[in-house]
Amino acid sequence: MREIHLKKIVLEYFLKSSKNLNGIGFEIAVDHRETRADVVCLLNKRLHCMEIKSARDSLDRLYNQLASYSKYFDYVSIAVEEKHLEKATELAPEHVGIYLFLNGRLIKKRKEKIIKSLDPKSILSTINVRHLKSISTTVGIKSNGLMKEELVDALSNILTLKNALFHSRMQISLDLESRLKIFEREKGQIVTPDDISLLSKKAMSNISSFLI
Repeated sequence: MREIHLKKIVLEYFLKSSKNLNGIGFEIAVDHRETRADVVCLLNKRLHCMEIKSARDSLDRLYNQLASYSKYFDYVSIAVEEKHLEKATELAPEHVGIYLFLNGRLIKKRKEKIIKSLDPKSILSTINVRHLKSISTTVGIKSNGLMKEELVDALSNILTLKNALFHSRMQISLDLESRLKIFEREKGQIVTPDDISLLSKKAMSNISSFLI
């Protein structure tokens, strides 16, 4: 099945099964923009990341992708077609949830567990340069001339994990909430593959610029 159709199934799953869905988006850049999460949901103020693997996809990068997501998100899961179920279950750490695409539905095979040991640098890397400089000024760091990676390094040595999460989650939560509101306003009576563009980064470039 094509990825766009798998994304449609995932979207329908979260819309129907999650009463506390506050936001959702596709193709979210994380971990110093080196990885893009296929789907990110804001549920009960927690971020849930899901990687999608179709039968055509390779699992060669899966372990590294899940490790990258686990530095930033509260929950991480993978949704696969039946061809990849056994191998994905072997590769995925115990905290990663496992979902199966079956007959046009998404079936939960293993529940995801909350991740408590998040990485401050990965968290700070999702914040835009302007906001990083503003935070730096507040804590007494001279930010003039510093590149984004230098700002992230400096702030990771000063900010608590709680403070880093506050600044990062404020931006990404706004982004996900805005995507969902636009989707709900523009969608028809049923979800179609075309609706996925309403939740994509490209379609929301004006809002996603806050995350660059």
